[in-house]
Amino acid sequence: MAFMVAIALGLILGFLIKRIRIGMIIGIGLGILIVFTGMLRSTRR
Repeated sequence: MAFMVAIALGLILGFLIKRIRIGMIIGIGLGILIVFTGMLRSTRR
């Protein structure tokens, strides 16, 4: 869910700056970051 939201945000940012490809990269990067931090939180508990 959070991964999809991150990709959507990246696409919106990319659309605003008229660089869809950069937006995709930003979205995927944010998604990976969210998934990674979520995994770290779950392993700490």
